[in-house]
Amino acid sequence: MLESLSGVVVQKTNHGGGSPFVRGFTGQHVLHMIDGVRLNNSTTRYGPNQALNTIDPFAIARLELLRGPGSLLYGSDAVGGVIYMVTRDAPYRPGAQHRWGGTAATRFGTADLSQVYNVGAWTQLHRVTFLVGGSFKNFDTLSGGRGIDEQEATGYREGDYDAAVTYHLRPGWAVKVATHGVRQLDVPRTDKFTPTDFRYFRKQFRDLVYAKLIGSRGKLLDQLELTLSYQRYHEARERTRLTRDRIEFENDHVHTMGIALVAGSDLGRWSRLTYGVDAYYDTVKSGQRRASLTTGATLPNDPVTFRGRFVDGSGFLQGGVFLADTIRPAKWLSIRAGGRFAFAHAAIPTDPLASELGLPQQRISDASFGFGGGLSLTFIPHKSLRLVTAVQHAFRAPNLDDYSHVGSEGGGFDVPSPDLSPEQATSFEAGVKWATKRLGVSLFGHYTLLHDFITRRLTGYDVDGEPATQRANMGRGFVAGLEADVKVRLPCHFYLTAWLSYTYGDIHMPLQTPSWQPIQRMSPLQGLAAAGYRRRLYWVQASLRWSARQNRLNPGDLADTRICPDGPDNCNGTPGFAVVSVAAGVKLNQYVDVTLRVENLSNEPYKYHGSGVWSPGLSAVALLRIRK
Repeated sequence: MLESLSGVVVQKTNHGGGSPFVRGFTGQHVLHMIDGVRLNNSTTRYGPNQALNTIDPFAIARLELLRGPGSLLYGSDAVGGVIYMVTRDAPYRPGAQHRWGGTAATRFGTADLSQVYNVGAWTQLHRVTFLVGGSFKNFDTLSGGRGIDEQEATGYREGDYDAAVTYHLRPGWAVKVATHGVRQLDVPRTDKFTPTDFRYFRKQFRDLVYAKLIGSRGKLLDQLELTLSYQRYHEARERTRLTRDRIEFENDHVHTMGIALVAGSDLGRWSRLTYGVDAYYDTVKSGQRRASLTTGATLPNDPVTFRGRFVDGSGFLQGGVFLADTIRPAKWLSIRAGGRFAFAHAAIPTDPLASELGLPQQRISDASFGFGGGLSLTFIPHKSLRLVTAVQHAFRAPNLDDYSHVGSEGGGFDVPSPDLSPEQATSFEAGVKWATKRLGVSLFGHYTLLHDFITRRLTGYDVDGEPATQRANMGRGFVAGLEADVKVRLPCHFYLTAWLSYTYGDIHMPLQTPSWQPIQRMSPLQGLAAAGYRRRLYWVQASLRWSARQNRLNPGDLADTRICPDGPDNCNGTPGFAVVSVAAGVKLNQYVDVTLRVENLSNEPYKYHGSGVWSPGLSAVALLRIRK
């Protein structure tokens, strides 16, 4: 869904995961929203995670990307940006008595012999619309480019569902109840897979159900959206260690209740207010068990099996209130300003692992407060020209993953970290946009100051054969970058499009050598150029996706086998690449369309920086879609 957006890199630790990088940030620092509900929860991991892969692309009707801080409207975690997704719904026609329709799609890929099937059906009965849909997906071993061939431990299975009922009360008002979810089974952790030590996400389950009231009433209330939500996330991990004759099982269950109110008032040219309040509460169940491969018997506890990845029974409450105002004091000037006051509270029972690691044996009850907001000015000297400048402040409250995560995680073994405060980021941005019927150009520069960032530090001892790491608010640094987009409509239905993105960032780690280090997994200079031809019934496009080498590496990158598989002493970073692909589509009739894409024509071996799997080699993807 995101690969075509300028400046976005989707890092893939495994074939069943995809973590987007936005302006150099990922994981806990990029907020995912779906239908106005947060996907990020209190266990969202440090660094790349697979949250985005728990969304079925067939269920998404619209995707919006907010680059840069978004804490004003959305709260914690929106440091690098916000990925906002809106799911499909049944079309509604006022006054219609009965209508129905549906979609069916099938997708086949040669790189992984993937098979994807999706169906959806909808109907309208007077003022009520119904929608139901689902997908089945099967992914086999993924083949990379020249010299890579088939990559072991990359296949998995998945099922998805979505459904919605909407009652249209009167013009402008509706009540909607919807649900969607995913079931992923046997997803390998490819970067942690060896002949004697291999790991699986045996279950990645997510379920969301929500009720939403939508309406408007005059200019004083021209927008109202009230959402009550419940979300459940279940992750079951399994690690087999042949040399130790054991298999390790971990389970996390996260239950999240949420409420969000967003409203708006149009006070004329001088003021357009947006305001709201939201709150989310997580409860976490977490456990672990180890068993003998030979006998199947449960093994006795040792220091790392006293509990699961998190302390069982932990809770986390977060929320806030915000107000933003947009004013037009003149036709050539638009000003937007606002702020959010936010809170978070972690309640963690006494850690059964504390005595084994020499930590205080007491429960954690820690509250934190944050502020997000900013000011932006848009100058409009010409109807086609926009000059934008902005300063924005974002924050990320420490969550349960920061406080109490225990387990092996990319270069170390995390142990609890009880004393943490919110991370802070202040971003400065300036840019220009030019848009006419034939030409669209944008150029933006950004610079973000980071302070109180939570980073890992070595504790000086080992746990389970790995160096123990603990979180601390020791990081300060910066991320700077440049983004450029060009779109050209040529005569005779031809077009050109291109984008370029560059990010550069360092972080100060006072207890490490060297103290100033590149930020982990920072994306290199990269871009895309495409040329195409489009008519009403068919289209064709050729594209070049490229990336420079990334050899500015953090010590954590040097210890990461995804980046340095031969160890830090022989590491040259992630190679650059240039990959050419072609695609075409045709609308056979009013109901049926077909798309064919041939990727990586030169069979180039390549992967995005930080990924644990190589991207597909020379391969084809075919999509057949039927609509009624």
